[in-house]
Amino acid sequence: MVVLDDTQVETIYSDFASLLNTELELQEFLSFLPVLRGGLQTIAQGIFHPSISVKHNTVVLLKRLEQFPSTVSSMQRLNPFLLMSYQRIHDIVNPDKRD
Repeated sequence: MVVLDDTQVETIYSDFASLLNTELELQEFLSFLPVLRGGLQTIAQGIFHPSISVKHNTVVLLKRLEQFPSTVSSMQRLNPFLLMSYQRIHDIVNPDKRD
C-alpha cells in the first residue's frame, strides 16, 4: 500500500480544483470513480483531512460538481454524513454564498 505524505495530497487536491473546470472535464473525472468502488466518496473524504488546503480544495471541487446537471447526481449519492460535513464546512467558509 502506498502512503502519500501531506504535501503530495495537497498537490493532488490543488490540481483537482485548478484543472477540473468544465462540465466535460468533471464528467471525465467522474468516469474514473465508479460508484461500485465508492465513487466520489473517495475524493470527498478530503473534507476530513487535517490540511486546510485539502479541505478547501475539496469544497471547491464539490461545489463545482453541484453546478452542472450531469454531475450533480454524483453529489446526491454521497454518504449523508459526508454530505452534511461538506455543507457545514462550505457554510463556514462561504456563509453568504450558499444556494
